[in-house]
Amino acid sequence: MKDYMTIEETCDYFKVSANTLKSWREKGLTIIKIGNKILFSAQDLNDFLDQFKFGGIR
Repeated sequence: MKDYMTIEETCDYFKVSANTLKSWREKGLTIIKIGNKILFSAQDLNDFLDQFKFGGIR
């Protein structure tokens, strides 16, 4: 797994929709925005998923 993933890569990895990612962001998942590009950190995803008992991606 890469340290940072795009929306598309994150959706593909977790087999979730962009709407699910949007919901996760609304619940506190941190994003990194560079220009128009939104990235997700693997560590932030682990922390977020652990918080909600989804299990991490370690």
